[in-house]
Amino acid sequence: MRRQGMTYGRLTRAGIARPSFVFASSVVLLAAGSCESATGPSSGRVIWRADGEGWGNATFDNTTAYFVALDHELVAVDKASGQVRWRGHETDPGPTTNGRSVVVANDIVAIGDADIHGFDRATGTHRWVFHPAQGFDPGLYYLETDGATIFAGSPSGHVYAVDGSTGAQRWVTAVAADGNSSTFNPVLDQGMLFVCLKHFTSPATTGGVVALDAQTGTVRWTRDLPPNPPFGGAACDLKVAVSGALVVAASDEIRWTAPQLSGLPPGTGGSPDADVRPLVASQGLVVAGSTTGYLVAYDAATGTERWRATAHRGSATYPLSADANAVYATHSGLQLAAFDITTGALKWLAGDNPGGGEFYPSPSPDGDRLYVSGLKGFYALRK
Repeated sequence: MRRQGMTYGRLTRAGIARPSFVFASSVVLLAAGSCESATGPSSGRVIWRADGEGWGNATFDNTTAYFVALDHELVAVDKASGQVRWRGHETDPGPTTNGRSVVVANDIVAIGDADIHGFDRATGTHRWVFHPAQGFDPGLYYLETDGATIFAGSPSGHVYAVDGSTGAQRWVTAVAADGNSSTFNPVLDQGMLFVCLKHFTSPATTGGVVALDAQTGTVRWTRDLPPNPPFGGAACDLKVAVSGALVVAASDEIRWTAPQLSGLPPGTGGSPDADVRPLVASQGLVVAGSTTGYLVAYDAATGTERWRATAHRGSATYPLSADANAVYATHSGLQLAAFDITTGALKWLAGDNPGGGEFYPSPSPDGDRLYVSGLKGFYALRK
């Protein structure tokens, strides 16, 4: 069986009316300054660095930050001191960790590899492994949690809900178990779970968004994305974004459409015609990255473009993260950029070294800092 990998084929509501959609070329919505180097000797942006080889994203609780490491390892670091509390290991196949995601649920911190592995948050003891009876590789893509249940897609076309404390399966839904489809990167909002769906068909990849009841796994609705001439099909990339009653993807009522990028300066890289546009929602905006390296912010209610900006560091197609003040984008060279959420001004650029960048996607905002994995370790950075 084919494992699609972290490039999703190539390498984040109960009781309410159905949301209506908004299409935006590669951005599709469904309704429901100056900069500095972060690692330079005088920047002072690094709060602490713990030794290790980073690989994926990070999460945290009140006292501890948890990082996905390269060699099938989960690393727990004290948030205040930067001291490693424990390192947990599992033995899924392959020379490196297959997944890049980590979540906290009850007294467990769970890492996505090929399977999903649960570790005791206090001690790092390996408590359970979720290896499904139906489908395969539930840990390959990004995980989601409500704090008690862990949700996962898979390259087998299944969606899973897993008890965070025990690793027991709560439900499984075969969304598209046809041997040629992937479901990935669930997003939870008000009792609904939204997952991206891709069908690896010829001549064009197709797909869309599926909404499931988070308690039962029942499919509430499925929406295919419209064709994208001249390439034919279209499919959901990375995660949908939720902003109030809007779900970024597709629905039966088109609210607004944001076209593919145009009018870019000469020499801009990437391809607006065959774009990959990760999305994040914050402060009434939906921000999209692109292969061109530009981030574009749209008004979530109207689709009006509010700003566009670039750090001139290559494609921005990794998952974005955001808080109330900034959106954070990891570029193709592994440089990490922070853009002002209101104006798009570049606030700072981290890991912009002569030999290339050093930070993996995607940073996790926490108060006045970001937790992020890197080639040289695990970091807490000042925002």
